[in-house]
Amino acid sequence: MKKLILLIIVAFTFTSCLTYKTVPVQIDPISKVVEVDLDKNDAWVKANNWMVKTFVSSESVIEFSDKEAGVINGKYNLTTIVGGSQSGYTNSINASVFIQCKDNTVKITVDPQDYNTFSSKSGSLYKAYMYPREDALASVNALIADFENYMINDKSLEDF
Repeated sequence: MKKLILLIIVAFTFTSCLTYKTVPVQIDPISKVVEVDLDKNDAWVKANNWMVKTFVSSESVIEFSDKEAGVINGKYNLTTIVGGSQSGYTNSINASVFIQCKDNTVKITVDPQDYNTFSSKSGSLYKAYMYPREDALASVNALIADFENYMINDKSLEDF
């Protein structure tokens, strides 16, 4: 029993002495213009349907929508980093999504929020809390590619 208590004390001492470095991550907004064979109203409906289909997390929401202006704005959860149940650490990394619809053209702009991540030199203890810039860029580009694919290839509105 004494060895177990000593081991816990030594482990706690070493983990509390670990140093870590946070790295700020900033990503400029990324935009994509998609050519579609739809008028402004149909493009807006289709873009709105894409947001409803894609924004499935309770942290991803449509914040503003105006059919006449042809705009839809929302907040998309790129990832949520959750620490162990005892650490209580949670960090949601979000991006603002802006969609503008015109006749035959739809523009999507994704603007990720600035955040901090742990450096890869921090050791394996912090890998669970890391979300490097490259991962965020990959998530943003995948979101834009999904939007483009949906706007060009989805035929669900034509079924009626």
